[in-house]
Amino acid sequence: MRRPLLISIGLHMSQQLSGINGIFYYSTEIFETAGVKQPDLATILVGVVLVAVTLVSVILIERLGRKTLMLYGLGGMAISFTLTTICFCFQEAFYKSDDDQLTAPGVLSVISALLVVFFFGIGPGSIPWFMVAEMFLQDARPAAVTVAVIVNWTTNFIVGLAFPEILDALYPYALLVFAALCGFFWLFTYWFVPETKGRTVEDIVSKFKSLTAK
Repeated sequence: MRRPLLISIGLHMSQQLSGINGIFYYSTEIFETAGVKQPDLATILVGVVLVAVTLVSVILIERLGRKTLMLYGLGGMAISFTLTTICFCFQEAFYKSDDDQLTAPGVLSVISALLVVFFFGIGPGSIPWFMVAEMFLQDARPAAVTVAVIVNWTTNFIVGLAFPEILDALYPYALLVFAALCGFFWLFTYWFVPETKGRTVEDIVSKFKSLTAK
């Protein structure tokens, strides 16, 4: 079952390499750099949005489907990272020395970052865990989930380690790296990830076997 395993690995890589944990780990520093005067409040908002939208995604997952939510999520994250970068550029160009006022780019950067979290919550935040369980029969599922967890935490570690270096080296364009990665994984999801909504595990596994036979 090489194909579903590779898809599972790709989905979990997309969850972490989307850059979301960079937002979580360093949100205070990001918002401070962007000129936000209450970065701790912005960080709290990030957590609140994630919890709320994750609950919403549980409702939407059976209505819209797993693949559809992944595509919405990754596409929305790519666009939101780009918008956040534009806000950072305006902040850097026109407001860098303004230490006394809350700037428009600062506010918009917070909104854009919250949109990143929103789109993560409806797609990459939860869908990979659902899909790994749905693509394997019971005998192969524990091994597949183990591999997925290893990949997930390894990429989590890499992003956590690399993000501050990327931010320092490429600011205000650092988040474009993750916009590009989200775009890449959007294409991966579109071309290779099957829709599992309304299908049994046996049907999904049978489909993978038929594709392998070809």
